[in-house]
Amino acid sequence: MGMDYYKTFILKTTLLALSFALAICLVSIPVTMAQEEAAEETEMAADEDVIELEEVVVVGTRAAPRSVLESAVPIDIVSNEDFQKQGSTDLPNLLRTLVPSYNVNTQPISDAGTVVRPANLRGLAPDHTLVLVNNKRRHRAAVIHWLGNGLADGAQGPDLSPIPAIALRQVEVLRDGASAQYGSDAIAGVMNFQLRDDYEGGSLEFKPGIYQYGDGRQFSIAGNIGLGTPDTWINLSLERGGSDPTVRSVQRDDAKALEMAGNTNVRNPAQIWGQPIVESDLKFFANYGSTLSDALDFYGHANYASKRVEGGFYFRNPNTRGAVFSSDSGETLLVGNLSGLEEGADATADDIPIVDNVPDQEMLTAVRNDPNLFTFQEMFPGGFTPRFGAFMIDSSVLIGVKGEMLEESLGEPVSWDLSAYFGRNHADFFIFNTVNASLGPDTPTEFDPGDYIQTNYNLNLDVTYPLHELVFLASGLEYRNEGFEIAEGQRESYQIGPLASQGFSAASNGFSGFSPIACLDTF
Repeated sequence: MGMDYYKTFILKTTLLALSFALAICLVSIPVTMAQEEAAEETEMAADEDVIELEEVVVVGTRAAPRSVLESAVPIDIVSNEDFQKQGSTDLPNLLRTLVPSYNVNTQPISDAGTVVRPANLRGLAPDHTLVLVNNKRRHRAAVIHWLGNGLADGAQGPDLSPIPAIALRQVEVLRDGASAQYGSDAIAGVMNFQLRDDYEGGSLEFKPGIYQYGDGRQFSIAGNIGLGTPDTWINLSLERGGSDPTVRSVQRDDAKALEMAGNTNVRNPAQIWGQPIVESDLKFFANYGSTLSDALDFYGHANYASKRVEGGFYFRNPNTRGAVFSSDSGETLLVGNLSGLEEGADATADDIPIVDNVPDQEMLTAVRNDPNLFTFQEMFPGGFTPRFGAFMIDSSVLIGVKGEMLEESLGEPVSWDLSAYFGRNHADFFIFNTVNASLGPDTPTEFDPGDYIQTNYNLNLDVTYPLHELVFLASGLEYRNEGFEIAEGQRESYQIGPLASQGFSAASNGFSGFSPIACLDTF
């Protein structure tokens, strides 16, 4: 790729941004004129009075919303303007630079941790932080982390990346243990994402970026628009983006030794270390509401997000990789006998000695010419590096009604809130440029290992009554159902093939597929 490719990339993305901006402007010009007229009338009516509205938060209290200064617990407020000043396009990365004690990083060669990156608050596991959207619990991601930087192992927390930053009015972060108020998944704290509720106007953001020429190109184009009236409104946000991989690799020492020995089939670099590929990253959020009467309001929000994430695994050396190329750490090549041996029988082929990273060429040629013998150097003479990832789909919808009931005998009104929520996160895994070694030459090199699917159903009723300015009675009822499903993978991705008895590994190398037995372990 030369400079022309880079110029074409910038030109295309710029034209796309200008087209989107024109569409937003056509909708927002009449609204903007109305806003200017209203602003002029407000300035004329308030020449002498200046009203300053403090930031109001709802986390960390069962009583009425309060300002940050009045809160008894440490709360950080991150506004939409703070996000606009950052160069990143991914919400977890944006929060990392703005919220103390919040950490998330790229997870190269970490299985599903590359697809859904584990985040932590105050050094605790991802599922120890309660994540709310408009004060309502958000569903978990489908990925259970096993290679997630240690502290995340076995954790299953929500995924923040499907939330477009342009959809947020502010983020409230309670950096303190709150399990007494919110439950056991708030040990590290609470993050409450408040969506924008503008019913007019719009905005557009375009963020192209690159680490260095030809490495880590990324872009994001996002728009937000409010429609309706103060009584019935909807706020829509849409973001589309993607990023190329970063390559922070030098050639591995063992790959260099293969090249020096004359192996011309080794890729350079044989193993890529850096951020994964993110393609077709689409995020949509809708926030809506309506005033049904003086004491009754309807509200809700919904989202849909999809993307393709692809990363890599470790290099499989063509001389030393156990159970694929060798069974003795590279002293000899592993040779399979395809002559119809029954499972459990011993192969009659002699393994091929390797001296100075070079297999005995005479014996290797003899094996290749014998239709009953096989070595994976015939398929991958330079070794191979599996590529792994997933197609991610995230969706949710919430509807609710809230209001007040005034009973003369009680004096103060009783506030109530009834809501229903459904959330779903789906990870459809894939792996390619790898083998099921036990199948020998009949192995595919691309596999569908299966799916993880997480679903959440929540039904909530909250009732509060003020006894005093500082004393409230609060009660609630919740029905919650969480389901986790494992979908069976392609048969070859978990199959134990005929060469397994000869020392060749079964299942797709790097990430084994989910067999019917694994799919029974769901709840």
